[in-house]
Amino acid sequence: MSHLLRRLVCSTAICAFVFGITTVVTADPIKFARYPHSSHGKIAFSYHGDIWVANADGSSPERLTAHIGQDIFPRFSPDGQWIAFTSNRMGNDDLFVVPTDGGIPRQVTFHTGGDTMLYWTPDGERLVFRTSRGAHAFYSPLYTVAAAGDLPVPMAMDQGAAGMVSQDGSRVAFNRYGVRYWRKGYRGNSQADIWLQDVDGGEIHQLTDGDTQQFRQHTQDVYPMWGADGMIYFMSERDGLFNIWKVSPDGGEPVQVTAHGADGVQYPSMSPDGRTITYENEFDLWTLSVPDGTPGKVVIDLDFDTKDNLVDYLQVDSEADGFDVSPQGDYLAVDHHGEVFIVPTDPEVGEKKQVTSSPWRQRSQIYSPDGEWLAYISDESGDEEIWLFEIATGARHRISEDASLKSRPIWSKDGAQLAYVAANHLYL
Repeated sequence: MSHLLRRLVCSTAICAFVFGITTVVTADPIKFARYPHSSHGKIAFSYHGDIWVANADGSSPERLTAHIGQDIFPRFSPDGQWIAFTSNRMGNDDLFVVPTDGGIPRQVTFHTGGDTMLYWTPDGERLVFRTSRGAHAFYSPLYTVAAAGDLPVPMAMDQGAAGMVSQDGSRVAFNRYGVRYWRKGYRGNSQADIWLQDVDGGEIHQLTDGDTQQFRQHTQDVYPMWGADGMIYFMSERDGLFNIWKVSPDGGEPVQVTAHGADGVQYPSMSPDGRTITYENEFDLWTLSVPDGTPGKVVIDLDFDTKDNLVDYLQVDSEADGFDVSPQGDYLAVDHHGEVFIVPTDPEVGEKKQVTSSPWRQRSQIYSPDGEWLAYISDESGDEEIWLFEIATGARHRISEDASLKSRPIWSKDGAQLAYVAANHLYL
């Protein structure tokens, strides 16, 4: 028996079991397009780490960059002829510009820290960006750099994490602190609010949450954007979820603009003319016309050659996460990376079979006494449950329903029952 077990363990080296899942690529509406921006009837976004440009309604999408690095935060120039973006293609986040119609991206910043693109200045000459450069160890002001390339220079505020210059070029609305939108309901010293300052310098003025007596009601107000109507639009949790709000630069009570009830708004941006806000919600892109438009989802269909292979060949050498031997000793049920496979114990006899193929985790497989069934644990339903797989037909079905962790099932000697532990109870 020890010889057989040694043979079985070694046979997992056959677990150079190379299994792949092929997928037919069709043009379907995409999810997870990121960091959108609109201008001149176009929308730019990042998808699969590249910059894409489509019509404002999502039609005719075209890939603008194609690089193994990550290209994010595309921003149109005021004339719509250029797109500036952030890329780590040279090892860290720097700024690049590329013609909207396509071309070779040109690097604009060259710093060992990270630079994140925010907006162009209204004259189309300079790029406004967030950066980790600066004299202070923990924060830095916003910086600008010529689109043609020159020495970046700091803006007048002491620290800045996001911001936009007004369309007349006179003032900048900004956040002094950054925000993590997934940290819902944050209250604390690093809470982000909106501040104003003349571009030429001078005192900064806090626009939101300035009443310290009401600190318990203060919320995160982030990504300030100047609208064509002179209002400042921003993302806020004032209704419990991040939505778009607006407020006068002279102060006053903010007014809610969008009312998304699920997930909330992420990464909003304003078009250079101040007339269109573009943002993410529930993994889709949305646009909103300023000042009184209705939010509309942008549906983008893509059919393109991916940068990664659709089939992933995984070579495994004695690295199975778990295994069980068939009653006849001729096959081995192995789980690795959350999938279950059946492989012959003799690499010269028999065929490999993939039992599961899903994004879920499958494990703890065990043969029935007659070798005709596999029982295993899967979280495919959202909770760990016991499933059965008929080896001859490939049919499978779930046999448990209990929202709890499960122990490895055990068959009765006659194969008529399974025992397992769930929620500190023994089940048959």
